[in-house]
Amino acid sequence: MMKLYIYEHCPFCARPRLIVNVKSLPIPLQVLANDDEQTHFDLIGQKIVPILEKDDGSRMTESLDICHFIDQYDKNPIIKPSANNPIINQIMEDLSNEAKYLTHARQIFHPMNEVDFPTQSAKDYFRAKKEASLGMSFERAIQDSALYAKSVQLLLDQLDQYLTYKFMTNEYFSMDDILFFPILRGLTIALDAITLPKNVSAYLKRIYGITDIKPYPHFMYQV
Repeated sequence: MMKLYIYEHCPFCARPRLIVNVKSLPIPLQVLANDDEQTHFDLIGQKIVPILEKDDGSRMTESLDICHFIDQYDKNPIIKPSANNPIINQIMEDLSNEAKYLTHARQIFHPMNEVDFPTQSAKDYFRAKKEASLGMSFERAIQDSALYAKSVQLLLDQLDQYLTYKFMTNEYFSMDDILFFPILRGLTIALDAITLPKNVSAYLKRIYGITDIKPYPHFMYQV
């Protein structure tokens, strides 16, 4: 039986989770602790997620490759091509770049991520890498949330006017949902700092309704 190794907080892991759920495939999930390097190296020789273990015991990485493999697995593919809307693509690229200042700092504190960070060691492992990337402590990033939220909120409000379909860019499920849903869902960890506009919120609720992927419940961070 296939198995998908993931982190709860990882947007790249949400990509194959999305197609597994939309197709209702019986592929179990194995959540790894963030500092569990050994399991990664035992499986594929490097630390990276997601990892798909196939029926034959072989493994594959790269989230989009896994998505396409899973989509083709039952010989009934459903992922349609991206609409390649340049405006939406640019907004989502900008959102992805700006969101890290809100999302990275909150990951180890949110109760929903305890499965990824079950120990202080796992939290410290993540903190060391991401604080170096941000150039500041998580505490400072959270304290300055209003500053980073301004650009994120502006981008969300711009995106909202383009979300007029059932799915991200069409009335059908497409690569745009695979690419962009994880970014928007990831931002729900920062609902103490941002507000989801009407259409963005409605889109996310539709996806939650057909998957077992859930938003981050509103949480007030005490740092």
